[in-house]
Amino acid sequence: MMRMTPATEPLLSQLRSQYLDSLCEPQELYCEAANGKAAAYLSWVSNEVIGYALTDGSGTLLEFHVADERRAEAAFDHAVKAHSIRRALCKSFDHLLLSLCLDRALVAKATGVLFRTIVDEIFMPRETIGIRLAEMRDLQRIKTINDGFFGNNDEIGLSIERRSLILYDQEEELIGCGLVQPVIAGRADHDIGMLVSPYRRRVGFGEYIVRHLKVYCLAKGFRPICGCNIENAASRACLEAAGFRSRHRLVEFQW
Repeated sequence: MMRMTPATEPLLSQLRSQYLDSLCEPQELYCEAANGKAAAYLSWVSNEVIGYALTDGSGTLLEFHVADERRAEAAFDHAVKAHSIRRALCKSFDHLLLSLCLDRALVAKATGVLFRTIVDEIFMPRETIGIRLAEMRDLQRIKTINDGFFGNNDEIGLSIERRSLILYDQEEELIGCGLVQPVIAGRADHDIGMLVSPYRRRVGFGEYIVRHLKVYCLAKGFRPICGCNIENAASRACLEAAGFRSRHRLVEFQW
């Protein structure tokens, strides 16, 4: 008989490692952030754990994994029923979850563009632009250009403390900043993002920052990845101009 129980460590970590290793591309930061607030459940057949599911507690399936795919159909349907699932977020390179959702002819909508391919590693420094790690004394300057990129001041401060925030200055004016964040501790994949001052946009600074972040990561042995909302045409164009390409989407399925 199939059943589900709240997940406990270290078994959940072991299963998640299997899941992440099974993906052909790295985990998306947006999804990982959502998973951090999720409830985790183990799937059992008799006395054997066969996989797990992450849900947000309000009917959204965030992650699903079964090691033996012969058991995936039954485990998936059981998880959907047990947790009243009405929505699933699926990376298009998560082939198991994607197949399960498509087989059930669920309503699908692409919501995000996931960039995993680098087509060039070009970065041409400009002598007029200074680049350095942000310090706490920079907090007020960053706040003046923040238009929602950071959710609050504490988020800015935490990025500074983690030494993951890079500033770009031109003639003592802050033109933007770049963020480099590990998606999962211990893995090489680092998500990159950038914020350009509202007064210095549409003149190529966004592309400049992304190109620098890309080579900055590569020099440290990180794999730079990124993503954006599918409706954010400006961000998508900037990432493509900076040498990234997307072959993958974040897909929302609805029952």
